[in-house]
Amino acid sequence: MEPVPTLPTLEEVGREAFTGNVWIVELLDADPLRFAVEDGRLVFADGHRRFDGDAPPRYRASVRAVREGFDLGALFEAADDPTAYTFVCDATVHRHLPYDWERLPAVVGVEVHDAAVDRWLSPDAAVRVYDRLGLATPHAFERELPARHFYPDRYDTPASAWYDGPPAGILVRDKNGTRAVRYHPEFDPEAPVATDRRDPETLVAEYVTEARIVRVASVLQGDDPGFEALFDRVLDAVFRETPAVVDEADRRAFRSAAAERVRRWQG
Repeated sequence: MEPVPTLPTLEEVGREAFTGNVWIVELLDADPLRFAVEDGRLVFADGHRRFDGDAPPRYRASVRAVREGFDLGALFEAADDPTAYTFVCDATVHRHLPYDWERLPAVVGVEVHDAAVDRWLSPDAAVRVYDRLGLATPHAFERELPARHFYPDRYDTPASAWYDGPPAGILVRDKNGTRAVRYHPEFDPEAPVATDRRDPETLVAEYVTEARIVRVASVLQGDDPGFEALFDRVLDAVFRETPAVVDEADRRAFRSAAAERVRRWQG
């Protein structure tokens, strides 16, 4: 898989680096998730390492969203060599911003690399690929804005599409591969991400709430979802949406306490 593209700031790149038309999209406060096709199946990685075996807990919802939403058959039909592509996405997990988790997709497709020509697809081409293959793409503030009309110092960043507040920033790309970000003044990408490492029973009481169980159950097909399907997705939601962190030694106790709470809700 190709590495995640570096994202310099607009100040580092300069307005004059952009040519043609630019796309300006909402920059999400997210973790990178990469995937590709190997031996006819999807394989996953974060920004640094490949996932061997199960994905880390905070990525489970995003990996599940790819597996359930990505049309692998369409890729095989459209591409001469499906293994040539690296897909770079945002795994929308708990970091700093209080997103509306019910509306924000668990995975958002941002970039596509084609190894056959050794280049990243243009923003419009990447959107078409993700649309055809069944994954969401970033909210676009501007599409095909002539670069000569883009003045970063005059550009007022709109509100986030995914919660009531400002976005993490903007991502600006042209069709020649130039990309840069500008962070919102209220957002600090270097701020530490809060974690909650209390004992498993406390974490379950705090985060495996009836409201979360009801919300997860409502998106499953049928009025009475099976226990395993509901339980797995409730756990995915907890680790995606909250600062809960469970060390490996405590995972059995956490799962047992969470399972009891889900069973009690199901009656």
